[in-house]
Amino acid sequence: MIVHIRLLFVCHGNICRSTMAQSIFTQMVKQRKIEERFLVNSAATSTEEIGNGMYPKARECLIRNHVEIVVHRAVQIRAEDAQKYDWIICMDNENMHGVHSILGDRAVYVTPQDVRRIFQEDPASPYSSNGMIKARVCKLLDFTGYGAEISDPWYSGNFERTFAEISSGLEALLSLLD
Repeated sequence: MIVHIRLLFVCHGNICRSTMAQSIFTQMVKQRKIEERFLVNSAATSTEEIGNGMYPKARECLIRNHVEIVVHRAVQIRAEDAQKYDWIICMDNENMHGVHSILGDRAVYVTPQDVRRIFQEDPASPYSSNGMIKARVCKLLDFTGYGAEISDPWYSGNFERTFAEISSGLEALLSLLD
């Protein structure tokens, strides 16, 4: 299997939004029969939930929406991930700050205005600076052109809203590959 585009979805604890995005995206690319083009994972910026599975309410939301759930245990993003993934896709600004505190200058932080253009040009081309390969970091909804944040259902309790926002961002990402 040849993997062309390597994506890491990131949220605070890796038990709700990022793992929902991983499961939803995995199903989307399987349905389009393009799953061989991707390596998809998820991670947290914090250590609070390391080793835990998907939050039950997130799992229930995916089941209600007929999404196959990816086997998952929460992990924290590591410095090495900046070279392992082409794109590190955060759910909100807090996640962006968390990723920056872990990766620092090992990654390139793409502005919302540039995400769509860069992804469309060549989503898997490595970014190199000073001889070091770096991942590109952005927010998921930057792919929609709006740059908004994915609401955190841990606090809002509204998993259906989060599901819809994630799905919208993922559809926009995939539309750039057409």
